[in-house]
Amino acid sequence: RMDVVTGTIHGNAISVPLHTDVQFCLIHDPDSNLERALIGYEYESIRDIIAANPRPKLIRSLSHWEYDGVAVDDDEVLVVIGTILITGDERVWLEAFSLKSHTTLQLHPNSRAILTTRPLLIPLHLSDIVEYVPQIF
Repeated sequence: RMDVVTGTIHGNAISVPLHTDVQFCLIHDPDSNLERALIGYEYESIRDIIAANPRPKLIRSLSHWEYDGVAVDDDEVLVVIGTILITGDERVWLEAFSLKSHTTLQLHPNSRAILTTRPLLIPLHLSDIVEYVPQIF
C-alpha cells in the first residue's frame, strides 16, 4: 500500500505519492501579485518578519547568523509558527521550526540576517509539507 496525498488543481482531482522525489514550493503572496511573489520578499531581521502582515509561513536564511545563543545556518529553511512573549522580556520573539535540525527555535527580534521567501529557494518534499506545514495554517 502506497501513501498518497489527494487534492484538486483547476477542478481536476490529483493523487501524488507521499514519498515522491518531486519538490513543491509554497508561495508567500501578501499583495496578490503572483509575479512579485515568485521573486520573493527579503527581510533583514527577525523583527521585520514579526512585523510583516501577513507574516510569511516559510523563510530561508541566506546567511549564517547567531544571536542570544541560537544559531541559524546559511540555507536553513524555517517554518514560521508565530510569535511568543519570553518571560522577563517585553519584546515579542519569533517561534519557528527548523527543517534542518527538526527543532523549534525562539528567535530574538534583534537577530540580523538575510531571509527570503523566494519560492525557488525553498523547495520542499511533499512529506515535509504534510508533516510540518499544516501546523501553521
